[in-house]
Amino acid sequence: MGIVTYDTRSIYVIPARIGGRLEKVYLKYNFQPVTKGMKIAEVYSPELISAQREFVYLIQNDKENRLLIDGAISRLKFLGATEKQVAELVETQKVNATFQFIALMMDM
Repeated sequence: MGIVTYDTRSIYVIPARIGGRLEKVYLKYNFQPVTKGMKIAEVYSPELISAQREFVYLIQNDKENRLLIDGAISRLKFLGATEKQVAELVETQKVNATFQFIALMMDM
């Protein structure tokens, strides 16, 4: 007799960097394999909206102030934005109400 169960060594917990609510989850079931670049979830966060507004304001009104712009980029990245998402924000200069989280490679 025995019990068949999952390997607890392959389970990871990822803490939230922001407050907010999940608008959409792209994963379909528990323990679904996740690969780099895969959409994980779409989140509404007032903190992310504020960071985006600050960044867009700076690039529209104070392009020469690299110190503040670099700080705003760092804040966005700290909150979970990727390079691609920051570049898209520079290009469109449009604040998104929701933010997509993309799976990145992690050393575990």
